[in-house]
Amino acid sequence: MEIKKTNLPLFLRGLFLVLGQCLLMLSLFESASAQAQNQVVRMAKLQIDSTQFESYRAALKEEIETSIRVEPGVLTLYAVSEKNNPTHVIVFENIC
Repeated sequence: MEIKKTNLPLFLRGLFLVLGQCLLMLSLFESASAQAQNQVVRMAKLQIDSTQFESYRAALKEEIETSIRVEPGVLTLYAVSEKNNPTHVIVFENIC
């Protein structure tokens, strides 16, 4: 394979490179924004009774696995809890 040298000044080569990268980024952004327009994120803040916390965690794990596998449109579903207060749980669900 032969590499051809161009007679374009360094400035123009850099300009073409930057313009090409901008066009690529714009096309990727449009694709991502079109997908994001149809998505919804639901958030629920919960405070779980400390005596029921372990059974809640087991039920939540089963619910997350089932929802992602069975429910149409559920992209992600996960829960987090506060580090210093694990009975304070936030559940996030991303749907389309």
